[in-house]
Amino acid sequence: MQKLALFLLLFTTTFAFGQKEDFKKMAIPDGKAIIYLVRPAVKASQLKMIVTLNDADWGITKGKNYLYKIVDPGEYRIGWKVSSDAPPPLLVVAKANTKHYVLQDIKLPPAGWHAVCEFEALSKEDGEEKLKKCKLGKQ
Repeated sequence: MQKLALFLLLFTTTFAFGQKEDFKKMAIPDGKAIIYLVRPAVKASQLKMIVTLNDADWGITKGKNYLYKIVDPGEYRIGWKVSSDAPPPLLVVAKANTKHYVLQDIKLPPAGWHAVCEFEALSKEDGEEKLKKCKLGKQ
């Protein structure tokens, strides 16, 4: 009986402390906004991309990853670190008490080594659905 009790105690402690906080469902701090960047596709999944927010490093994504950032209301440019021929960054106008969702899509050329990263604003419904498929990337 003592062994069973010890096992249950260790199992529940390990399970409880091994869980990461779920940032997908976090409440929006009053007067702030949350920007989620989702990369749900498996295509080029091992290709890591350094994502920027207003030209500062935000995080690193690969396939089935997401990033999030709590921000003040205002304009934010989402881009990626690459050579000068990258597409222009996506402009997100963050509104207070709102969650914004951005899709990161990787385009692979038919030949060559130069992948292109594109960003697209998503509706709340599409963003929440794609976010469910992702794990937190390196922030």
